[in-house]
Amino acid sequence: MEKYPTCRFWFNDCKFSLKPGQVLNHYQGQPTDEGCSFEAFTLRHEYGVVTANVTTGGRDCDGSIENYYDLILTQEGWELEEQSVYDQYAQMANY
Repeated sequence: MEKYPTCRFWFNDCKFSLKPGQVLNHYQGQPTDEGCSFEAFTLRHEYGVVTANVTTGGRDCDGSIENYYDLILTQEGWELEEQSVYDQYAQMANY
């Protein structure tokens, strides 16, 4: 099996170091004026590639909304691989 070096990088204004095979999970939630909001992310270093799976969202009187992002770290920085949105009331209205 090929050896990969520890990867050091910035994400969300914080500096991280991940060893090969290491996974880091983070979750933060807080109340807002009308409901709550949250952010969750998972950072992975697998086979020399660093990825981030990010979910942000919240809930208020208008229902819940969630944003999903899949990112990959390149030499130029983070690149978006995939993005999607879930809006509770838009889905109920068949949008």
